[in-house]
Amino acid sequence: MSDRHTFADLVTLESRGDDVFVPTVYPGADAAFVFGGQLLAQTVRAAMSTTAPDLTPHSLHGHFLAAASPSGPLQYRVSRVRDGRSFSLRQVDADQDGRRVFTATVSFHRTGPETEGVEYQLAPPAAPDPEAGFGAWSEYLTESDYFSVFDLRELPPAPEGPDGTREFSRRLWFRAADPLPDDPAVHASAIAFASDLGVTIAASVTAGLYRRASVLTSLDHALWWHRPVRADAWTLLDLESVSNSHQRGTVRGTVHTADGSLAASLGQDTLIR
Repeated sequence: MSDRHTFADLVTLESRGDDVFVPTVYPGADAAFVFGGQLLAQTVRAAMSTTAPDLTPHSLHGHFLAAASPSGPLQYRVSRVRDGRSFSLRQVDADQDGRRVFTATVSFHRTGPETEGVEYQLAPPAAPDPEAGFGAWSEYLTESDYFSVFDLRELPPAPEGPDGTREFSRRLWFRAADPLPDDPAVHASAIAFASDLGVTIAASVTAGLYRRASVLTSLDHALWWHRPVRADAWTLLDLESVSNSHQRGTVRGTVHTADGSLAASLGQDTLIR
């Protein structure tokens, strides 16, 4: 970035009234388009600015409609679709220069002692300690100042098995590069940002087009938050490419805390040419 900003700065939004919000800082224009994780994170932050403090996000379903320029201002307009006793729904539309570039619905759940129930989750994937000294497998995470707001430790894709599939096509540790405030909205937004860290690359690896695709674009993105997590502590993102067909790649993934708690799940469809 042209000036040193933290992740908390990136999701600090200014209200323009009528549930319209604009970012207060923008990363430097060192990329061809706005990173999708920024759109996801700022969408979550805008939606949470219109909900009660005891509501936590549990799902996001978004569509990337057009490339946003990193050199132009963005505007997020929130529509209060529903406020119920236990669940609330918001639609967030991101516009730039009069053009819609992203739209999403974000659902919220009022949680507390009354919602406690049976706990179950899949076992976390195996990964070396993030402090073990390994760095980045791809150049992708060092090419843009977007990613300087996170510390990242990246593993190479798993090798192909006898049937040609891979156990994972992307696996990395992440944490905010600076301490974050206790505000749950900031941590939920950080998980949204990190959920898009190289999902397109995960799809391109199994398509045999890593670093060779002329078009590599996110189409839609889904995210489910399961359990609280501090995004300024080491957190594991595990991505598995499940299908490549018709020039599209579908990837699913999980987000785990360092002690193995399943914090979030995600899915994304990507255009690959």
